[in-house]
Amino acid sequence: MTLTVNHTGDGVRRVSGASGHETTLSTGLSSRLEAYPRNQLAVLLAGILLLAILTFEFVGGFFVEQRAQGQLRNEFSRTLATAASAFGQPGLSPLPDTAPAIGSAVAQVSIQSIGLTQIAVEGSTAEITRKGLAHVPGTVLPGQAGLSIIIGRRSSFGAPMAKLDSVAVGSEIVVTTVEGNATYKVIANTTPADKLPANMLMLVTSNPPVLAVSKVTVLAELVGKPFPATPRNNAVTNRGDHLAELLILIQILLVSIVAIPYTRRRFSAMITWLVLAPVVGALVVGLALVIDAYLPATL
Repeated sequence: MTLTVNHTGDGVRRVSGASGHETTLSTGLSSRLEAYPRNQLAVLLAGILLLAILTFEFVGGFFVEQRAQGQLRNEFSRTLATAASAFGQPGLSPLPDTAPAIGSAVAQVSIQSIGLTQIAVEGSTAEITRKGLAHVPGTVLPGQAGLSIIIGRRSSFGAPMAKLDSVAVGSEIVVTTVEGNATYKVIANTTPADKLPANMLMLVTSNPPVLAVSKVTVLAELVGKPFPATPRNNAVTNRGDHLAELLILIQILLVSIVAIPYTRRRFSAMITWLVLAPVVGALVVGLALVIDAYLPATL
């Protein structure tokens, strides 16, 4: 506590007290920010915002993907438990007569050589690949006759395909669907095969890590007879329009940041940050997700 003696014209001395810690909190940050020219302050805030978005993309995204995979494993286990082809017993669910819903679990992909076991989701947008591997609509489901394509992230949101470029020719890929287990043998990695087989699985991710300017492609041939065909979705290329959402989030975020010094003038530093910090944090996460929707789905 700092005591201040004030001398007044009437000869009366008045003593007032102020917390040194509170003074430091209230004036220290403000004085430092005011010392910056406005253009430098704008660059500083933009840099902090970019760092926060990247931190969520490459660190926080791991927990988003892990949570989604846990839910998808439970969903897929329930699906397999009632699939007739999984047990060969009467009274269970027949093979699907409609295409899988976008966002639903359709297969489990296992590549033992790189320690990968993940549930693949139907869909190919960035929103879908946040959950893990994704089966591209318009291609057959794994194990069926024809070309099946599965994509996944290389660097962000858990990076399930981080080691895809190290999958060696001859490695096995085991895929489980409602029709059973299908085994593929890798015939090419990073470069196209000379002669493509009729029944093939293609795994795709971005290259190099983080930059996503090209692709890593692994081609594998189905071993044995293919499963019966089931309905498939049409190819989806539209990512969706998030521009309005992006602009709204940016505006709210800017208003929240501008409101910090004004709120601080009326309330204590603790109350200001307790109220506004969660709001700004939630807006940063929302902004990161919207921006991610415009980035490559295999980033």
